[in-house]
Amino acid sequence: RFLHRAACPSGRNMYLFGGQSELGELDDLWVLDKRAALSLQDEGRNGRMWRKLEPADPSAERPECRQSGTLTAVLNGTQLLMFGGRHGPTTFMNDTWLFDVASQTWTCVFESEDTAAAMAGTSDPTRPSPRWAHTSVAMRDGVYVFGGSAPGKCYNDLYYYDVRAAAWRRVAVEGRSPRGRSGHCARVVDNPAMFVFGGTPTQ
Repeated sequence: RFLHRAACPSGRNMYLFGGQSELGELDDLWVLDKRAALSLQDEGRNGRMWRKLEPADPSAERPECRQSGTLTAVLNGTQLLMFGGRHGPTTFMNDTWLFDVASQTWTCVFESEDTAAAMAGTSDPTRPSPRWAHTSVAMRDGVYVFGGSAPGKCYNDLYYYDVRAAAWRRVAVEGRSPRGRSGHCARVVDNPAMFVFGGTPTQ
């Protein structure tokens, strides 16, 4: 697969969601035992390192297939926050999901808005518009989301999602901002600073 996303909470596990494969877009969630992988306990056989997480209740809500959303560990690794991405060739999303590591269940905090409405400027201004290939980093009790693209546009806006308050807000940036881009990378450096590198200014 490619264009999937992964997050490493504190502890021994890494989680991986979705992406694209020769079978099409994916909505599966996998967990990697980092200790087993690093110690090579299974002599190269992935069966003991990787485990697919199947929902206890198949009818429970869960995110749909997507590429290039973001998956970020928050609240000391007890939750994973997933935002946005693209489903199919034309559907861009701005839904917000939380995965509880202990109960292994998904909760949808915000449903996705219509892509056409967002492009027309009628979407909710308090949260990021539908997009993919953006970045997210965890700081304090939330996540900063920067950039990404949708049809005909690359973004350079910055938003913050407060996990405890379950609320988005746009961050007002003073001075110079990076130009709009997607496919870049971002990391926390000397917390609480965010470093952004690279990307493309075209969708």
